[in-house]
Amino acid sequence: GRWTDEEKNTLEHIKTNFKDEISEISAMVVTGCENLDDDERKEWIENLESFQPEIYSFMKKGIHCVGFPDTSTMSQKKREVYQDDIERDQEALRQLVYSSNKHVELEIAGKIFWPNVQT
Repeated sequence: GRWTDEEKNTLEHIKTNFKDEISEISAMVVTGCENLDDDERKEWIENLESFQPEIYSFMKKGIHCVGFPDTSTMSQKKREVYQDDIERDQEALRQLVYSSNKHVELEIAGKIFWPNVQT
């Protein structure tokens, strides 16, 4: 994959200025992985852990490799081959967002709602 200076600088800014606030709900979603099988995706993540341990450890919700090929130009047969993988990646992202939202909702409730109710 490609890792631009702009992406590196953005992540560094986030890590420096917001680590305590968002590390628990942070995830890295690596796109363009439609041609990688499950083992290759795991290897990509393991390589990131080895070469960029600070990024890996910052992403408490994990690193997720996904792929969404442009199926509009594919034959029906080829589209069917990709369909299961696309649906699996879509569901993984749905669950990731859902779990992050729940964490944020619970944290907000813990900091804002419950203290006011208990007084």
